[in-house]
Amino acid sequence: MKATDDIFNTLTLSSVVSNLDKNPHLANLKKQLSNEVEESTEVGQYIVENLKRLQSVSEELSNKKPSEINSVFSHSLASSWRFLLNYKNMAGIYQFINGAHSYVGSTRDLHQRCYVQHRLDAFKKFKRHILFYTNVITHGWINFTFRILAFVPNHLEAFTKIYNIKRDLTEKEINLLNILLSFELTLLEQVYLDLIKPDLNGSTFANWSSTNKGATGYVRSDEQNEQTSLSHLNRIYSEETKELHRINNLGKNLSNSTKEKMYKSHGGVGVKLVDINANNTIVEFKTKSLLAKELDISFRTVSRWIEDGKIHSTKSLKYPKVKLII
Repeated sequence: MKATDDIFNTLTLSSVVSNLDKNPHLANLKKQLSNEVEESTEVGQYIVENLKRLQSVSEELSNKKPSEINSVFSHSLASSWRFLLNYKNMAGIYQFINGAHSYVGSTRDLHQRCYVQHRLDAFKKFKRHILFYTNVITHGWINFTFRILAFVPNHLEAFTKIYNIKRDLTEKEINLLNILLSFELTLLEQVYLDLIKPDLNGSTFANWSSTNKGATGYVRSDEQNEQTSLSHLNRIYSEETKELHRINNLGKNLSNSTKEKMYKSHGGVGVKLVDINANNTIVEFKTKSLLAKELDISFRTVSRWIEDGKIHSTKSLKYPKVKLII
């Protein structure tokens, strides 16, 4: 058994009902680390040592009562938010408290998440974190206290410093260290959720938010996205549906920016196809629609392939392997 697997099997909270083994996001990160870490390498050794550290931290926390959980920083929001400027690009677990109510979260950037996002998003019309933000709207930020429960190290910087790395890190090393950061944030957030049981969180699972999971919180695979995209290709709307769309848009004044987005979404923008099998020959298409028709894919797929910048295989005999650029 690999050392990573051995450590993962002992990560639990003995004194509370824990969701560590039930959290699907945590399970996915465990799987990635277990499958990809080579323990004989420097980065592998670094990751194993940090997993042991996390094992010790979780065991220590499991013996605490909620009232015994200390914060490394606490500040009333009645006076100011400017203190968060000191925590730019710093990762950690945080808590917002209003009397007996609280919300716990994790982030790679405490300033960005709490000062830029939470502070403003609470008062936006379309928002997430309904329980949390409703409490904010009802009572105001001035009644909240902000706490940092734990800091999480920047593993890219820490690994480089500890192993005195003078070279550029490889893509695999960077990826593994980022997965480790995601794992630590998710693990610690889950530990604190299990211990504190905050009533303003919408879920009992820690949900690391680097991926946009949409309204449902469910992460779709590339294959699922592709299948959904193909299912929408050449879709025929009924006259009733068309009429409902027409009525819904009646009288709307669209900004130039919106018109431009609509124009582009309907294929009205030039696209370049890099033909990988023809020595990266570039073929230009006047619109997305022409390219979508050539490759037998949807507009959504064209947009997604442009955005991800990756090489994709197609069903086209003429262009079996392509990369799309603007």
